[in-house]
Amino acid sequence: LETLSLTDAALLSVLLMVAALMDPVAVAPLDLPTEAPSGEGDTGATDLLSDSPMWRTLLDATHQHKQEFNREFTGSIEYLHLDNFNIVSFPEDCRNTSINMEGCLRRLVRGLLVYQVLLKHVEREYPNSQVLPNIKYFSSLLISATRQKMRKPDAVKALSRTQEDSLLKEVDHFDMFNRKMFAHNILRKLHEFLRDIQVSIKRIEKRDKSAGFVPPTSLQIGSLVAWL
Repeated sequence: LETLSLTDAALLSVLLMVAALMDPVAVAPLDLPTEAPSGEGDTGATDLLSDSPMWRTLLDATHQHKQEFNREFTGSIEYLHLDNFNIVSFPEDCRNTSINMEGCLRRLVRGLLVYQVLLKHVEREYPNSQVLPNIKYFSSLLISATRQKMRKPDAVKALSRTQEDSLLKEVDHFDMFNRKMFAHNILRKLHEFLRDIQVSIKRIEKRDKSAGFVPPTSLQIGSLVAWL
């Protein structure tokens, strides 16, 4: 029997890798080398999503919201009172699940898209909010950065107009006080969502690194397909 040439073997390896990566949520374990190349260390900047400075900017902005709340109500209403203004559509994070990186990234993008719609309610109630511009701007940047890490970045779609209207109805109320409470709770829940999902992503990144597996990005998959 004729043996495969080096080029044929490399091509076959690439084909098998691409085929294994096409499952959007569950990824079969791959036998990849775990030893780092000689001279390669863990120092210096990384391209890990959890290390992006966008997280700190967003978390700082959403954390400042608590100060805005306390200034507005000067102790007459406790911050925890906002628990009375939860809605069923607040997005889930990745805690307490066995979800993999792709699934968690999808939850992050989907959740931020939901919050971008809910921020329209916040802007309507507080058009002069000092924290809102940064939150809107950097949440869009985080969505883009997260999509670049996904194997299928188009799997999560923006909400339709009907979905947006339905979502905004959940926080609409004839009473001004209630509308403001919903607005404040949106920013509070956004902070908790970002905080918890960053921890989950960091945990999954650490787990994948210790297993010697680094999921390829959509750009890397696209390059492989183009090369084929």
